[in-house]
Amino acid sequence: MRLKSKIKKALVRLTGYWFRKKRNLFTGVDLFYDIERTSDGPIEVIFDVGANKGQSVAYFKEEYKNARIYSFEPIKSLIPILEKNTKKYANVCIENTALGEVIGKQTINVYEDIECQSTLNSLDKELMNNDTNALEQDVEITTLDQYMRQNEIRQIDLLKIDVEKWEMQVLRGGLINLKDRKIRYILCEVGFSKFNRRHTDFIEVFDFLRNLNFCFIGIYELRLFDGRGHFGNALFKLNKEYHESE
Repeated sequence: MRLKSKIKKALVRLTGYWFRKKRNLFTGVDLFYDIERTSDGPIEVIFDVGANKGQSVAYFKEEYKNARIYSFEPIKSLIPILEKNTKKYANVCIENTALGEVIGKQTINVYEDIECQSTLNSLDKELMNNDTNALEQDVEITTLDQYMRQNEIRQIDLLKIDVEKWEMQVLRGGLINLKDRKIRYILCEVGFSKFNRRHTDFIEVFDFLRNLNFCFIGIYELRLFDGRGHFGNALFKLNKEYHESE
């Protein structure tokens, strides 16, 4: 054992990488492995809510090459970039719309700089561009329930939400399908500090999903926000056994 330990430390020093057997990985290290070891079926349908420039599509397609991905991005100027970055992947459906709690339209103030557009735009009024000359854009909003019904989607295997403090509106708009156990995994961006005004609080998401029989799996890509608190992506899984025993 001492020899193995020395070899391991030497490899870390030489390569800069930390080595551990896959089966011994801690939860929260590898998203795909955590889904693999807790899943009761393949990941075939993914909803990418807050698609941005297509980063998530590329990320998910590396692991789930045959999955059907529905990408929702409400900012019009990002759509050509999203289309360009995802055109090499099969089975990707791009929707220039937002998901929310109710169906309708909303006027938002957007950032003109393309980098700010990709990271700062939000449907949350407190997070919009407050510049007096901010560019206005009308955003179409549908709900998760309505979209699934109209497009005859029976199940979502992985629902990813990254929408700058609009996460709860997306979840409430899918309440029917959440209650009907039509969504298996949820990956949701959350914050962990009262000083963090940009990310939905983890406890709010946790309590909402716990009441719908989802269990918390782990946190991924944990980062420091504004030097005063962390944010990251929280993974939840539908606990079917618990639901059926109630």
